Formats: sequence, C-alpha cells, structure tokens
Amino acid sequence: MCIFCEIISGNVEAEKVYDGKNFIVMKDANPQTTGHSLVIPKKHCKDFLCLDKKFYAEFLETVKFITPRILEQVGATDFNLLVNDGKHAGQAVNHLHMHIIPRFEGDGFKF
Repeated sequence: MCIFCEIISGNVEAEKVYDGKNFIVMKDANPQTTGHSLVIPKKHCKDFLCLDKKFYAEFLETVKFITPRILEQVGATDFNLLVNDGKHAGQAVNHLHMHIIPRFEGDGFKF
C-alpha cells in the first residue's frame, strides 16, 4: 500500500488540514515553504490522468476551497500549484497529489 493510502486509512499519522468525502489535504512532510500542503484523492490513483473524470471538478474545487485558508493561516498572498506526474517529472509518491505552495518574498523556492 502506498504511503498516502496508509495515511488515508489511518495507519500512518499526518497533519491533515482538511478531510472531505473524496479528498484530504495535509501538510507536506518536507515543505518547500511554510504551509506547503498536498491535495490527495482518497481513492488510490497513480497520476492526474487516471483520476476518475467524475472527480476532476471536485479535485479542483477542493484546491480552490482550501488554498485561501492556507494562505491566510501562513500570511501569504501568492502561491504555486504543482502536480508532478511520473518519475521523470519528480513524482516521489505514486499517488496523485497537487502541491499548494505558499510563496513569500525571498523564500528561495525554485522548481
């Protein structure tokens, strides 16, 4: 079972920011900036292309719902959204996840 599925099942602890019907949002274990979080479908899906089409709108609605809350919590106004699909694109966990990366002046994050 993948690490995200283990987190979703409750077998592994993570700092959850949001827990919805079909998606969770959790803090990244190795954050690039303060507030760096991941939006993850609860049903295992290895990448963006395999997500069931009935969930695409809800996936993006979850991102849109949670992003301003994260930004407010960490005092940021700018952010990056990032999906790495596949090993050569930098995907470290083979379970779809979108990074929400709050940005701050001089934070040094480059992708």
